Amino acid sequence: MMIADLLRDSGYKIVLLEKEKCIGGLSQTIDFKGFRFDLGGHRICFHGKDAIDYLKSTLSVNVLIQHRKKSSVLLNNRFVRYPPNIFDIFSYGIPVVTGCLLSNLRHTYCNNAVRPHSLKDWVSSYLGSAIHDIYFKDYSEKIWGITTDKISASWAEKRIGKFNICEMANPLFGSRNQNKENTVLFYYPQKGVGAVCDAIFKKIKGTAKVILDANLLGIDLKGERMRSVTYKKDKSAYQLKFRYIISTIPLKPLLEYMPYLSIYKDSDLVDSIKYRSLLTVNLISKQSYITRNHWIYFPDKGVIFSRVSEPGNWDSSMVRDNKSSICCEIFCDYGDSIWSLGDEQIVRRVVDSLNKLNIVPKNKISDSLVKRIRYAYPLMYLGHEKGTDSIFSELSNIKNLITAGRSGRHSYFDMEECYLDAKRAARELFAK
Repeated sequence: MMIADLLRDSGYKIVLLEKEKCIGGLSQTIDFKGFRFDLGGHRICFHGKDAIDYLKSTLSVNVLIQHRKKSSVLLNNRFVRYPPNIFDIFSYGIPVVTGCLLSNLRHTYCNNAVRPHSLKDWVSSYLGSAIHDIYFKDYSEKIWGITTDKISASWAEKRIGKFNICEMANPLFGSRNQNKENTVLFYYPQKGVGAVCDAIFKKIKGTAKVILDANLLGIDLKGERMRSVTYKKDKSAYQLKFRYIISTIPLKPLLEYMPYLSIYKDSDLVDSIKYRSLLTVNLISKQSYITRNHWIYFPDKGVIFSRVSEPGNWDSSMVRDNKSSICCEIFCDYGDSIWSLGDEQIVRRVVDSLNKLNIVPKNKISDSLVKRIRYAYPLMYLGHEKGTDSIFSELSNIKNLITAGRSGRHSYFDMEECYLDAKRAARELFAK
């Protein structure tokens, strides 16, 4: 949708096919009985002026709320600040501090530092093995379903970025942090992150045709060009012809729509493209508030959810009637034992955990809504680039196809990177 906005004045006739019945994808905001829920908390943290200017031109500045990040992690049965600052590191004792400082100095200033391959290598080389074990080991494994020595360092490089020990002290002095993971200040739009998508949708309605609930059936390829797509809507099939196509479809199902490609016949290659699925359990509580956190993280595998966010702490208009709400995120693999649970079973386990952790009493939960997202996150395991590089190499032979976005590029983009990739896709279209 952002790409359609960037192409508004291009002179192209634009048709946008959306599989869901609503716009926004992972950035949508759900209205459930007057309570609004994002699909997990989504902060807006743009560092580039171009992205900030685009956001401000799309949204009224008055609807952007600035927050100072408040988040905690449950470690050894106590809630501690996350991300940690330098004082938190000192609380673990001199050996941990020494290991952290020496590792970071060695990686930052030694030219012969070994390039890390896995997430474990990356964190240990920057912050020491003790910090890896305390803050990253269990939580990362719970999120991704594999151990940190099997997660690609490219995930850390993309998500956390270059890091040095001085940045941990920045929040103490109110300094701006170039590391997004540790950024103290962030923006959030009134009425949820979906407000950004809603604003873009209003901008493109006059220049683009948007077809919701369009289930793709197949893609027709002749020679080196795609000619048309067939999709189903309201029990009828339709054919849409085009000159160019920009796909944000997750990479693996995109290949399934084109079984005639030689890469699709390589089952090992197709199976190398992996994802983590997401369940969000959205609960309404009779309490006026639950905690003051934006996020709380739960590395303990005995707790079914990995992260919770409280919409009312992001924007008071997300809740009503002096009640509160909470969104619990559960990461799993599509079709596994967690995904296969019924909604009532999942809610029961979540409510039991919240009650046991003394976060929300069981008798205070008044309603619930479960949402399931199959292709939520591309799994950037160690060596995944071999498969994606081969696939993108063959897809590049299709002259009028452009892949874009987190799903289309199989990359862990944040919101700013999605905007930059949308610009890249628009430029590539003009170049074609």
